[in-house]
Amino acid sequence: MGSTGCAKRAVTGIDSSLPELTTDLGELAPKSVLTTAAASADPTPRARSLQYLIAANEHVEDGDWAEKALHDSDPWVQRAGVLAISTRLHERAAIALLEGYVATAEADPYVRGAAGLHLATTDSSTAASTLSAAWRKETELWRQAPLALAAAVLGDKDALEPLERALRRGELALEVGFLVDLGNSGQSGLLPALREGAEWAEPEMQLPYAVALVALGDLSGEQALRKALASNDEEDRLEALDYLSAFDHPTAQALLKRAKSTGTHQVRTYAALALASQLAEPSDVFSNAINDEDPEIRALAVRFVADATQNPSANRKVARAGKALVVDALADPDPSVRTEAMRALVLLDMHGEEEALNRNLQDQYEALRIEAAGALLSLARTQ
Repeated sequence: MGSTGCAKRAVTGIDSSLPELTTDLGELAPKSVLTTAAASADPTPRARSLQYLIAANEHVEDGDWAEKALHDSDPWVQRAGVLAISTRLHERAAIALLEGYVATAEADPYVRGAAGLHLATTDSSTAASTLSAAWRKETELWRQAPLALAAAVLGDKDALEPLERALRRGELALEVGFLVDLGNSGQSGLLPALREGAEWAEPEMQLPYAVALVALGDLSGEQALRKALASNDEEDRLEALDYLSAFDHPTAQALLKRAKSTGTHQVRTYAALALASQLAEPSDVFSNAINDEDPEIRALAVRFVADATQNPSANRKVARAGKALVVDALADPDPSVRTEAMRALVLLDMHGEEEALNRNLQDQYEALRIEAAGALLSLARTQ
């Protein structure tokens, strides 16, 4: 599962019914697109552009983009900064940036906790003591919980007691990423508290509780996932697939196999794509889905074929077919599909598609311009 952040629908929503811009965009430079978006009043383009600007720097601290993200007023942007910096923890400056962030009492506690978990994978000399002090300074359980989890992973046994109380009482913010992190933490001693809390968790948190239970070794969480997949409400089924598709676990694969043969066309195809991605085996499901009339399914096809292509167990045939599909998707008429294709180019480090990226750099939609600019800068750096 992703180390931080919420499980969420893979498709990027762009309202293609909006009128086209009447202003000529002119010749846009990738960095100017991102720096403009980084100053947006809207946290969504601000976060995404800052992620790309941090990734494109030769050194993580260059340009103050990392500091700008970490000190943003919006936790969504702070989290984006943490994610971008965490990909560069081989740099001492990246560790120092996250150390400074977790020491910031005013920062969002859930993002601070996530940053602490990233630091747990490094040789940080201050993370353990900082987080142990941080959870003790909080007086409310829901704010203590994410800091206590990070402190516990870093060796603070005293942090388990407030964390268990928070889980039992369900005193947590509606932060799916926290429970994803908890499932990945290896703290199986938390299972009794997690089971108790799952009995009366908020509806929005029932599936995250279930996934955390399964991830920590308690298969009782499978029941809630099965129930969601059998729901008459398609949104419930799709939400369950959001979690299962990001969860590389035998239970997830077994449930995906069941889901790909029941429900609506979108549900069946989503499950089949996610399963094919996790197995990284040659499959017609990707080529069939990329030709589907539903752009959401085409976008899912691009996302999952990229995941399959970078899977270490993928053979050359899978990788070759996957990259060809990504290239074709760059010309898809739907902006959401092109967005996924540009992200896939970066994920797979695919060069030679600058012409298609430059076309999207001139698009009427800011979200597409950001993805194109970010891809151009990211690929230029790796080249």
